[in-house]
Amino acid sequence: MSLPLIIGYHLVWTGYGWWLPNDPRGSMSHCIKCDLIAELGELHYDRKRVQPASREIRTFYERATPRLQFAQLEFTTEDVDQIASAFSREIAEKNPVKIGQPVQRWDFVKVYDGWPLHPGHNPNSPYAMALRKK
Repeated sequence: MSLPLIIGYHLVWTGYGWWLPNDPRGSMSHCIKCDLIAELGELHYDRKRVQPASREIRTFYERATPRLQFAQLEFTTEDVDQIASAFSREIAEKNPVKIGQPVQRWDFVKVYDGWPLHPGHNPNSPYAMALRKK
């Protein structure tokens, strides 16, 4: 039986202080272990069906930030480039070998090119503008 062809990966990573247990959008936390954070609002397990306005989320994190023990972990554009490139190499070079397959080399797989700010992307999208402010 042949192995399925993997055509893409979705990489998600988190940084400290970016998604608290009582986040207004909901969270996968079962409890709030810090009284200072608990004072910010109730725990809502799972993603809320109706999502709050971004203004409400910003207000929540403006109140939360001074209560955090450490500064929020932020990734620079260079950090994202390095992480994505390392992840790409890991997938292409090491994962196949782990299951007894040869290293994969595909012409269409490219090194991370700086998306979402690469040429052709809308530079006025809210996400691109937020990245430029950092």
